Amino acid sequence: MSDTESARLSIRELDTVAEVFEASAVLSEVWGGDRTGMPPNLLRALAHSGNYAVGFFADERMVGASVAFFAEPAARSMHSHITGILPSAQGQGFGRMLKQHQREWGLRRGIGHVTWTFDPLVSRNAHFNLAVLGARVTEYLVDHYGAMDDGVNRGDESDRLMVSWALAAPPVP
Repeated sequence: MSDTESARLSIRELDTVAEVFEASAVLSEVWGGDRTGMPPNLLRALAHSGNYAVGFFADERMVGASVAFFAEPAARSMHSHITGILPSAQGQGFGRMLKQHQREWGLRRGIGHVTWTFDPLVSRNAHFNLAVLGARVTEYLVDHYGAMDDGVNRGDESDRLMVSWALAAPPVP
């Protein structure tokens, strides 16, 4: 039996201040650098106002988190701002589980598609977003965020692909 099969896995909305701070710490560890991946106060505000803010737990330890907010057109779309799985928990399918949870959450609320950006030079993310999830590229964004100082992006230009994931399409097996 693999570690994934033996671990008790759950994805749940961030309901407490402690969970918000834990999610902020997880995202900071994933993205590295001097600034947090998502400040706790902003994360708390997004969660409290009905947006998608969840933690991914393995045996009650938070190993991942994801945050998305409603986007234009407001009633049918959501933008996934940040998602990450701790390096020690990567390669076990947790990212896919987290995105499928985001899909189901959105569908229950009448969301038609989710958008997000990613660095096209990170091949594992390109493969996951395009081949595994079936997201479609809608735009190439040159130096979209400007200079970034996190551990993943420091020293590189921030060119990104914008993708759109049609939630009503059957999930990719």
